[in-house]
Amino acid sequence: MAAQIPVRATNRRRGDGRPLTDAHAAALTGSAADAGAHLDLVTDRPRMAELAAILGAGDRLRFLTGALHAEMMAELRWTTEEARRTGDGIDVTALELDAVDLAFLCLTRDWSNLAPLPGFGGGAALERPARAAVAGSSALGVLSVPSGEHLRGGRAMQRMWLTATALGVAVRPMTALLYLFPLLDAPEPLDGRQRATLRHLRDRFAAVVPQPPRRRAVLLVGLAYADPPSVRAARRPVEAVLSFD
Repeated sequence: MAAQIPVRATNRRRGDGRPLTDAHAAALTGSAADAGAHLDLVTDRPRMAELAAILGAGDRLRFLTGALHAEMMAELRWTTEEARRTGDGIDVTALELDAVDLAFLCLTRDWSNLAPLPGFGGGAALERPARAAVAGSSALGVLSVPSGEHLRGGRAMQRMWLTATALGVAVRPMTALLYLFPLLDAPEPLDGRQRATLRHLRDRFAAVVPQPPRRRAVLLVGLAYADPPSVRAARRPVEAVLSFD
């Protein structure tokens, strides 16, 4: 498995939608179990379609909430040079967008272009990328661990991802919505309407992928059979993030 570390990568290319093989499904769920986690694989199209709608609505909420929009844009690297210089963030090339969708993303970069939309229920197009990503996926995977055991979740994620890499299965993180759910217990940045929207999305998500008590979903990924990614994310050198005293 260690041999897969240098080649592991996020792959946002659209898949061909063919079903995940039983052997691959067993290998992926087994890798998570070996790390003390549980991987739910959603493979039936009605449940995948519901998750696509939930994820799309979550993306729309992120784009149309000022603080969340700023946070999201701060993650993006708009040129290859910027991606290499920072060694972090998401190179927009890695989003695998066509020219039209890339132009649309550039428009959304400026908050003033989006700020008026919530007032009249606009922004439906912001849901399209998530729906398209799910449509090309073979399965959606939801990784869960006992509440509070984030380190175990990270280990399980790594094992699952490396296993997928060895199998030739593309992995596309789609976890942002899960990270929004804790905002329901925070005073900011959501207003009352946004909070109600997020609570409704959480309830819908729980209906599709219910978790037992004292267990929490920590990762959601799209799994697909797809061509290799156009670019690989820049990585910081080990010495930039690890030191010994």
